[in-house]
Amino acid sequence: SNDVTIEKPTSTTKSPLDF
Repeated sequence: SNDVTIEKPTSTTKSPLDF
């Protein structure tokens, strides 16, 4: 699904701490 949040959390719309 949203694997981008796990690979680069800083490059996603979510917060970097929001894994």
